Amino acid sequence: METGRFEAWEYIDPGSVRDYVDQGINLLVFNYRGVNESTWAPVFGSQVLGELIGRYTTIERDGIVLDCMSVIQYVVKGLGVKEDKVLLLGHSIGGAFSLQASVKHHPREHAAEFLGVSPTSWIGKFLKWLGGTLVHVTGWELNSVEVWHKTNGFKWIEFCKKDHIIPVKTSLYEAAGGVESNRVLELESLRGDNHNRALTIMELREHLALVETALSLPGTSKQG
Repeated sequence: METGRFEAWEYIDPGSVRDYVDQGINLLVFNYRGVNESTWAPVFGSQVLGELIGRYTTIERDGIVLDCMSVIQYVVKGLGVKEDKVLLLGHSIGGAFSLQASVKHHPREHAAEFLGVSPTSWIGKFLKWLGGTLVHVTGWELNSVEVWHKTNGFKWIEFCKKDHIIPVKTSLYEAAGGVESNRVLELESLRGDNHNRALTIMELREHLALVETALSLPGTSKQG
């Protein structure tokens, strides 16, 4: 499982790892590398131009995807797990990086959770345009919807309509066609944080059932 930004899933829900193990599933939780602010040399005397060129040519995004792929290699080659017994899960932005790693790791199969950010007000629409321009210029563009439709295999989306970090209108669930086009596990809307919270008992049962189904299917690998 690749976690989200500033997350330590094993601390959010310490019992979750045991829940997987109790079902006969080994769980490896990992995070991506830290992304620190860096300063590049000026170009033609312009610090701003130097920053833009530096961020475009030094793409941390690709490094994070490689980190995810290295974990897959460690599990398969280092731990000796067969590829058809590997399932890649992702939460929040970890789902976006998992998607990118999945499409690079053949065969193209995956499932992801919680993607997309942006309010829907006129200010939000402007910021979305501005943000899209900036992530493209700086090399942080992650087209998860395109990757989702390009891949095959057992995949599902887990989302909550009351997720305050990723509104449903900007989620992968909405962009990919909702429940009509996808296998979906809708999480209950609870009070408080619906983005980083632990799964309820019923949600966990459904989640583990999906994981077990994915791992029991014939094939070369499953990622999620």
